[in-house]
Amino acid sequence: MKLSNVTLFFFWCALAAGLLLGGWLVPRAADYLARGTAVLEAEEMMPVEEIFRPVPSSVPFAACLRAEGYIELAAEPLPLSPLRAGLVARVHVEPEQRVGANQVLISLNVEKTEGRQAEAEARLANTQARLKTERLKESELAERYERVRRLVAMEAAAPQELNEFSYQLRLCRARIEEFKTLRRLHQAQLDQAGAEAGQHDLRAPVAGRVWRVAATPGMYLEPVPGQPAVVLAPDSTLAVRVLVREEDAPRLRERARAVAFQPGEGGAMFELAYLRTEPEALLMEAELGPPQRMIQLVYRVIGEDVPLVVGQSVEVYVESRVHSSRVTEPTLPAS
Repeated sequence: MKLSNVTLFFFWCALAAGLLLGGWLVPRAADYLARGTAVLEAEEMMPVEEIFRPVPSSVPFAACLRAEGYIELAAEPLPLSPLRAGLVARVHVEPEQRVGANQVLISLNVEKTEGRQAEAEARLANTQARLKTERLKESELAERYERVRRLVAMEAAAPQELNEFSYQLRLCRARIEEFKTLRRLHQAQLDQAGAEAGQHDLRAPVAGRVWRVAATPGMYLEPVPGQPAVVLAPDSTLAVRVLVREEDAPRLRERARAVAFQPGEGGAMFELAYLRTEPEALLMEAELGPPQRMIQLVYRVIGEDVPLVVGQSVEVYVESRVHSSRVTEPTLPAS
């Protein structure tokens, strides 16, 4: 049977499309099978107790999620910069050193401000002297006004004389209010000059531990945002940042309770107090598969005698909605 030209045309088009589609699908199918094989091999190599490990009996929750946490400070480090530019005369601290509130961290050589402070003191003294003079004048005018008022009431003095003393008294009191305003202004200028005179030193605003020192003697420092001379970690309790997979978030309770275990075999359990949930999820690369989105929960470590170090990882059990078994599916950390 002889095929028509139209039939042959559609036949060859279908054959070409099949070859193109097969060339596109075969490599992807092979890659998919290879990935699936890698995942299966990884699960076969992973001990069963790591995949479905029973929750320790000391965990006080009916149901929980196992997650990885990292020790950090509960308070954010403080970047400190001098309020005025100057040359570093001396650095009094070094990293890891503990300091107290108002302790000098860096001494600076800055422009002398004694002249401006003396000028401010002179202006304030002059204003106070003039204010004192006006108050004495007010007292005298008030006495004379009262005396004339009684004479006018007895018709022994003209009302015009009383009006004159009333005008002078109002004028005097207006000048007193003006000098009071000037005194406040000059006092503020003196306070500012005194504060600038005390800015030769960079001091710790709170007690804490020095994390980083970016200044050396002879360096010229300026109060530039984002370029701190010293980074100070305020004294505070430790915190644990817990990473929970986004798909496990619906199982979490609101302000979920949590406990953690110190690293190492047989590590002691310590309690955690909920602080906050970060508003943004953390995207972490996974060894197998696409990146994972992790919910960040921050807890405060209860107790100060727990031997923990900032930066180390701990195993955390976060309370979840109740289910039928004490065995929990682990939240495997992404590497």
